[in-house]
This record gives sequence, structure tokens and C-alpha cells, in this order.
Amino acid sequence: MANQPNVQVIATNGTNGTNGNDGGGGSPGGNATGGSCGGKHDKDCTTAPSAAGNGTAGSDGGSGSAGGDGSCPASLTFKAGDIAGEFLISVVNGNGGKGGNGGKGGAGGDGGNGADVAGCCQGKYGTKMAAGNPGGGGNGGNGGNGGAAAQIGTSIIILYKSISSPKYSLDTSQFGAGGAAGQGGSPGGNGGSPGVNGGTGASTPAGKGPTVVMQPDAGS
Repeated sequence: MANQPNVQVIATNGTNGTNGNDGGGGSPGGNATGGSCGGKHDKDCTTAPSAAGNGTAGSDGGSGSAGGDGSCPASLTFKAGDIAGEFLISVVNGNGGKGGNGGKGGAGGDGGNGADVAGCCQGKYGTKMAAGNPGGGGNGGNGGNGGAAAQIGTSIIILYKSISSPKYSLDTSQFGAGGAAGQGGSPGGNGGSPGVNGGTGASTPAGKGPTVVMQPDAGS
């Protein structure tokens, strides 16, 4: 077999999908206050303590976009002149583009800080105001689907003036693969869910790949 193809058809690969944007972080909660005392000998709880706020949830990651579909010419004709020995034809590309990955979920905001309660207010509110809870993580974005490969291969016609042996080899090992799936994004923390992976694109169906016909060049 020849090391280099006598004829090479370069089809078009689909473009890769775009990755989704990462989610934004949640906002922190407000801090607790311990209240304040007033009145005679500061024994009155004149300002009540306030509770700490909870952090808000992170936003979800964006979804990746789908990969583009591969394509190839419907038919091509090549004038090969005099052919001696095995004739190698190669068809490459025509593959689907990879799906974009999903973005990461945003982290939840921190809960507000707790506070010590003023002494005059402890009889009603206890000694401490608890810290706020953190917000949940955002969900990861879904991965995009891989693009489909060219769904029918190129019909190749080789015209020759003379030929010693009508034998050819067709290499399509680098043609017609479906695009890889985009990966789902990771969650932003507790409470978030990972994104779903996309699907792999369809490959060129069996029996629909490139074909070759060798025939005399009637115009030579």
C-alpha cells in the first residue's frame, strides 16, 4: 500500500459547541445584632436583638451549546492519468463537533455572623443569636449534544487513461465520527445538582460512507 494517498478528500468537520457560563455566587446574609440596653441602670432591653440572615443560593450554570454537524461534498471526480499498482484514496474529516460543557453552579452565599446578646435582653432572647445558614449551591449546566457526522459520504469517481490493475484502497478511518458529548457542569456546593451530560452525535450510518468508482477517461 502506498504511504501517501494518491487522492485525498478533505471533508468539513462540525464546529465545537460553546461552553456554558459559570453561575454567580449567592449573596451573604446580614449579621445578627445583640440588641441594646437603656432605661434606669441600663436594665431595659430597649433595642431587641435581630437574627442573622441566610445566604442566598448560587445561580445555575449555563448549558453548553450543541456541536455543529459535519459535511462533505456529494460527489467529486478526479483525473488520475495512467495508474500503475495500487491506488490509495483517503477521505478525512466530516466529523461532528464536540458539544459544549455545562457551566459550574455558583457557590451559595455565606450566612450572616451570629452575635452575643446584650445582658439586659438575655432573659427573653438567650445569650447568643445564631449565625445564618449558607445558601445552597447552584445547579451545574447541562452539556451540549455532539454534532452529527456527515450522514452520507462523497461519491468519488476516478478517471484513468490506462491502468495496470484496477485495484484501489479506500481509507475512511478518519471520516464520519459523531461529535463527543459535552460534560455536565459541577454543582456549586450542597443543595446543587450536577448538570446532565449531552449525547454523542450520530456517526455516518453503515453503508452510507464514501464510495469509489474507477472508469476510463472517455475525454482523454
